[in-house]
Amino acid sequence: MFDLGAAQQDFTQYEKFSKDVKNLDISMIVNNAGMLKFDKSHEIDKQTMMNMFNLNAAAPMMMIREFAEWLI
Repeated sequence: MFDLGAAQQDFTQYEKFSKDVKNLDISMIVNNAGMLKFDKSHEIDKQTMMNMFNLNAAAPMMMIREFAEWLI
């Protein structure tokens, strides 16, 4: 299992993970991560917004970047 939360601050975790599973036959990636702070937008602090963006948008894009050549 790969912890997207830990990888938010250290993008080298994606490269390490892709190397760790290099010899596996991967045909699908399932992203089951996500978070939401339900509040008025102007009342959500900036760090929480960045955490939501990193986990909900940046992390899946980084995973696709690392595994794209395997999935094409």
